[in-house]
Amino acid sequence: MFSSLLYSSACAADRFDEVPIHTWKIESESGFFPERDDPRVSVEWLKDRPSCGIAFSGGGTRSATATRGELRALNKLGWLDRACYI
Repeated sequence: MFSSLLYSSACAADRFDEVPIHTWKIESESGFFPERDDPRVSVEWLKDRPSCGIAFSGGGTRSATATRGELRALNKLGWLDRACYI
């Protein structure tokens, strides 16, 4: 609900004239990643990184605090520089 309110207030303020949307039909084993392989939306520095992601769970203050500590440790160990997705 919060994101809906935020989106509605942004649209009501005429902050967006047009929002570009891209969709891709990707087969499960294709190896195609739009952020790496589509020149319209590719992120240059992701091209040389392996497809590695880091995930965190939770939604409260304790999980946010734990995630912050985990991110600091991963950064200190150099793992954040290796990740494509967080």
